[in-house]
Amino acid sequence: MQLVFNTLIAASAIVLAALSFRLVYVTARFFHFAHALTISIGGYAAWSFFNYCAANPYWAFLSAVILTGAAGTLSFMVFLRPLMTKGASPLVLLLASLAIHLIFQHTIALIFGEDARSVWSLEQMPVYSFAGGHLTVVQCWLIAFAVGVSVLMGCSASFSIFGKQQAAVAEHSELSTIFGIDVLSVQMKVFLIASAVGGGLGALVGMDLSISPGMGFDWLLPGVVALLVGGIYRIRYVVLASVMLASVRTAVIWYLGSMWQDIFIYSVLFLYLFLRPEILVGDEMQ
Repeated sequence: MQLVFNTLIAASAIVLAALSFRLVYVTARFFHFAHALTISIGGYAAWSFFNYCAANPYWAFLSAVILTGAAGTLSFMVFLRPLMTKGASPLVLLLASLAIHLIFQHTIALIFGEDARSVWSLEQMPVYSFAGGHLTVVQCWLIAFAVGVSVLMGCSASFSIFGKQQAAVAEHSELSTIFGIDVLSVQMKVFLIASAVGGGLGALVGMDLSISPGMGFDWLLPGVVALLVGGIYRIRYVVLASVMLASVRTAVIWYLGSMWQDIFIYSVLFLYLFLRPEILVGDEMQ
């Protein structure tokens, strides 16, 4: 049963990384690898609120989500929007995003140090037992958060006006403007939501495990792999791919050791890019 719980926990984290990353890609049409920063910022924000502001874990989580959403939107307006306005290609935006990620990852390391930190000690955390397996309260929050985000994003994409606007901007931003859609407003909302979800993931992972400057990319990479395997425009398949990836990842850790999990993830990513290299320059996935 504990293996099942471990798979659910990993799948929840991968789903959150994949769907938040997907939200930006579908609208802005480039691989926004600086999205990994939102996960790291969320973790350090939760740690700071918990330790310096004496906030309880619930409020530390909410504060991290709000702060990260604002930070992601600001980074879009300051760094990426000017490039998009000038007509930068998806490859240029990808490289700019990588540069932003590296700059701010090292900035976080300079401010907080390279050492891993725990937001909430396991000794203080409530633990629930089910059929011989164990889940902490934070792990329950993580699973519930992933389910909620998946349902809301799926419903929004299919039924909401914002989902239709997002699809229109993704299809043709110039034509969307002609039909009266405020493209900038849609993009800002997308970065706000995606960054808030990434920050929530970072806060929950930080409470459950630990935080470090490079934690964002450690979780974003499996999310990107699940997104590519599941299909960018099919949310339910992305969720399914996340569960499958988490299942194999858990099995690899259980039978071979944790050192093999990254090799597995990178192998799947390399195989996909070998078969579909055009995805890196923004070609549409079918």
